[in-house]
Amino acid sequence: MFTYPPQDRSTPSRGARRTIATLALVTLLASGLALSHPTPAAAAGRGTYVLIQVDRPADLLRAKTALRQALRVDGVIGLSVRVPWKTLEPRANRYHFRVLKIARRIAGPEALQIRFMAGRYTPRHALGNSMTYDGTATRGLGTGSTIPLPFDRDGGPNQRFEQEWKQLTAKLIRWAKSHRVHLVHLSWPGLLWAELALVDQMTRQPGYSYRAAKRTHLRLMDFALARSTRRLDVELPITGHAPNQLYFDITRHLLRHRLTNRMLLGMANLSDSTGGLAAAGDRPPPRRGAQLYGQSNTYDWAQVYRNARSIYAEYVEVYLNSFRGGTSGQLETEARRFRSG
Repeated sequence: MFTYPPQDRSTPSRGARRTIATLALVTLLASGLALSHPTPAAAAGRGTYVLIQVDRPADLLRAKTALRQALRVDGVIGLSVRVPWKTLEPRANRYHFRVLKIARRIAGPEALQIRFMAGRYTPRHALGNSMTYDGTATRGLGTGSTIPLPFDRDGGPNQRFEQEWKQLTAKLIRWAKSHRVHLVHLSWPGLLWAELALVDQMTRQPGYSYRAAKRTHLRLMDFALARSTRRLDVELPITGHAPNQLYFDITRHLLRHRLTNRMLLGMANLSDSTGGLAAAGDRPPPRRGAQLYGQSNTYDWAQVYRNARSIYAEYVEVYLNSFRGGTSGQLETEARRFRSG
């Protein structure tokens, strides 16, 4: 099992020491297909987003002053708010988007990106076929969490999860369109966050086949793309824990889709490592975005943004904590340079 670095602060399991630290594999595998698509122009929203995860409206209100200060930084073009599925739908068919409304007031019109997380944040009624995660792929982080599976025990689709995922996605996109939000980040069935997940423990569950798991991911991608518009793009992660083949199949499917340029593939492993992302250099498509791996305020931000440019990222999401103290002055300089091209 090969893995890309997972979102946030977790690390690959001991069994995944042959870690691939970049998207280089996907872009190299896809390069032969990319020739049939025009390279999209740089997005009007190129720049840096302040990223915050909130579990409830009070979290956002407490951070309001710090968020507004970060949003005034030259080169910062908006706010990206990450919300657990359970927060958006605390009870079956009872949706509460107050967090998004507050975020939009803080960010201002057309300056908000929204994302939701499934995985361990999936409501009980939406799980369908699931497992209790043993923590192996993330060195114990998230052990005991209940995780939805991208297949059913009979080898078919996890219909409960897909139905509920599609319902939430449709509502989020409808809300985004009516509030002038131009990018909605979506979640895979996931593991701990929104990332790709097809770990060894999943492959041992009743009903598993790679074919069934792959088809689930492609169906979710198609559903999201069908609801995109010329004014609203969608995004799905291309990092996490999964076999190389799944990364390749997802990328190939996107490149062959008639709406290729309405979806971004998001990488949550951006850092100041001089290797890794700097090795990935194929031009779009697919379009790409990048999220900082952690919340440090001591990054070498010149290297961070060099890595972002090396993968042609249209946006960089930086956690709020990085805008205070440490090397935050360098962050402001590099965010301004990235915005200007």
